[in-house]
Amino acid sequence: DLKLDAAQRAQLDTILDSRNRDYDALMEPMRPVLDSVSTHARDQIRLLLTSEQQAVYDQMQRDRDNSRRQEKRK
Repeated sequence: DLKLDAAQRAQLDTILDSRNRDYDALMEPMRPVLDSVSTHARDQIRLLLTSEQQAVYDQMQRDRDNSRRQEKRK
């Protein structure tokens, strides 16, 4: 939408890469805590569900995780 030229695009990529590295560095110490909170919530949700619902929920989680992995690769 911005119709960036090649030089602008290269500079933007550099800025975004730097931001992502900084963000990752800040989040690294928090990741285990955040993962634990998410896992606990998922476990509680699964307890509410029937086995059939759990299977669907588990697939939804796998799909979400796969989507996030693919997005990170871009």
